[in-house]
Amino acid sequence: MPKSSAQRRHPRHPLVLSILNKSKDPAPAKVGVGWTRDVSDGGACLELAEPLQPATPLSVILQTDQGSLGVEGKVVWVGGPVAGGGGVLHGVAFLDATPEQLRALWKLVARKGKARQAAVRVPVKLAILCRPKGDAGPPLQGETGDVSILYSWAT
Repeated sequence: MPKSSAQRRHPRHPLVLSILNKSKDPAPAKVGVGWTRDVSDGGACLELAEPLQPATPLSVILQTDQGSLGVEGKVVWVGGPVAGGGGVLHGVAFLDATPEQLRALWKLVARKGKARQAAVRVPVKLAILCRPKGDAGPPLQGETGDVSILYSWAT
């Protein structure tokens, strides 16, 4: 579970960015999308569509308005579902982040201020099923082209 701010080694900064994540273990690797809630020198709180197991190694690509920033990490805690049909909170520790990666992260935090609404769309192709509200017919099949935090996770 999340540590209190008094127990943290690194201060957290609220920052909302879209992310792509790829679990590295167990095989086969799964690719997912999500959002940061906050970031620090040591890691981030991520909201992911599906829960991962603690200790799962993963690659995280932060999508910014000036490109992407990739870091390696490990899940250190998994919370419950986010209220309102959102994803699942995860604490992720960054592993071996380079000074250049940390500088890029802190430039982003300084540029965006205390919090940022994600306007970045994540290009991802996912199979979907949907049905118009009130329609009892068969679901429509489709595929996403990109996603954004402006839309809720499907329930």
